[in-house]
Amino acid sequence: MEHPVRLLRRERGLTLERAAEQLGVSKGNLSRIEGGVHGASDDLKRRIAEWSDGQITPNDLVNFVPDKPASAPAVAEAAS
Repeated sequence: MEHPVRLLRRERGLTLERAAEQLGVSKGNLSRIEGGVHGASDDLKRRIAEWSDGQITPNDLVNFVPDKPASAPAVAEAAS
């Protein structure tokens, strides 16, 4: 599942840098939020809801669960 902020940002044709600027956060912070590495503060959730014209609610951000990365293939041990 792709993060709702990333989906809307791409729909609007915004770069990560431009969206971060509009939201008043660093590009790195927005990247980590979009990637599901960490969540947004309550204040940022409110700003995102306003920025999205209500398309994204604070609840959407609380309930976001990122896709799990694919497991790395097991490395075969060399026979001794």
